[in-house]
Amino acid sequence: MPAAESTLIGYLLYWGDPSSTRQDPDQILKATTLNRRIAGIKAAHSAANAPWPTSSHHGDDLVQATLDCIAVLQKSGRTSARALTIRKLHAVVGGLPLTSHGIRNRALLLTGFFGAFRRSELVNLDLADLTFSDGDGPDLDEGMILQIRFSKTDQKAAGRDVYINFGSNPFVCPVRSMRRWIELRGDEPGPLFTNIWSNGVGNSRRLSPNSVTSVLKAALSAIGDDPSSYSAHSLRSGFATAAAKAGVPARLIKQQTGHRSYEMVDRYVQDGSSLIDNATRYMQ
Repeated sequence: MPAAESTLIGYLLYWGDPSSTRQDPDQILKATTLNRRIAGIKAAHSAANAPWPTSSHHGDDLVQATLDCIAVLQKSGRTSARALTIRKLHAVVGGLPLTSHGIRNRALLLTGFFGAFRRSELVNLDLADLTFSDGDGPDLDEGMILQIRFSKTDQKAAGRDVYINFGSNPFVCPVRSMRRWIELRGDEPGPLFTNIWSNGVGNSRRLSPNSVTSVLKAALSAIGDDPSSYSAHSLRSGFATAAAKAGVPARLIKQQTGHRSYEMVDRYVQDGSSLIDNATRYMQ
């Protein structure tokens, strides 16, 4: 202390700007949360008799101005990725070709959706993190387990397991699609989702987080849909919204998504239930 004005503004923009590509949408901190954090930092400055940074000429508090701007941007919701519906997921998967890239992309998108993964979690999976249950399914207690060793909200790297069951429709079953991808990929240790050589064989190079968005957008374009409002987060938010519509308890949605609190889950539950339980249903 004292903290530089530029440091505080950079901190606020990193955690609060919804247009930032450095954060997954569900890791953006609300303006109210950032206000509390800044209040705590300001109190620490006061306790240490350290000056609070303000612009030199007019005494303007650009830190507060940044907070106000973030609140406006968040309220507009202009950068929120559209949730992918189950119906559109089926259409997207159905439009993928029966090629090496299509087999990988089918496993990538279905796993990303039903695992409710963040894009970084999805591409950071290794083959060693994947376990298939005994039997060939599709019993309810069979499927696959994916271990997340580290994520942005798990700074202590405690890890967690994500369980995905067999799907009732074989063509859009995440477990069967994963098995088919592993047959093509091979059993060499390394990244679970890899790039593919021109001869159709997987190599050892890990996909980047941005590639998840690219794969989804390309698949949407292939079925004649406008991909501009979708991103990798559409898989994660799509699962949470679809689960809420299906009446899945919030605790199970939270368990799958790995959210630390029910606050973000509540948003999906509210979105998912808005067309299922609202006043107009009783008036028409």
